[in-house]
Amino acid sequence: MIEEKLILDSQSEDMSIRWAVAKNPKTPIDVLIKLSKDNINLVRALVATNENTPTNILIKLFSDEKIVRDGLSGNSSVPSKYLNILADDIDKMVRLRVAQNKSTSKKTLQKLANDISKDVSICAKTRLENA
Repeated sequence: MIEEKLILDSQSEDMSIRWAVAKNPKTPIDVLIKLSKDNINLVRALVATNENTPTNILIKLFSDEKIVRDGLSGNSSVPSKYLNILADDIDKMVRLRVAQNKSTSKKTLQKLANDISKDVSICAKTRLENA
């Protein structure tokens, strides 16, 4: 029942309804795949934050714009090697979210501890101290 509603809502012209579907942990995989190609970047970004989005779809979103990479950087389902790639992102907020991500490896946190951004560096150092 709820799955049918999510499928119908994913086809809505109202982007706020598609946003809600994209971030919903109960959204079926095939709907997340469809929404990962949405014309609205925030819908794709919310698909990127959804921990149930399949890894192969998350990887395809790596080449998307900053708002989508920002969504990826906070998703604990993103594989460690891809979080390491995002740790080199030009955008400070992407790097900060990688430093905050519970799935970020110690090696990546060590790299971020030397980040040019004080906020990123402090976050990474704090995570390493508390590990």
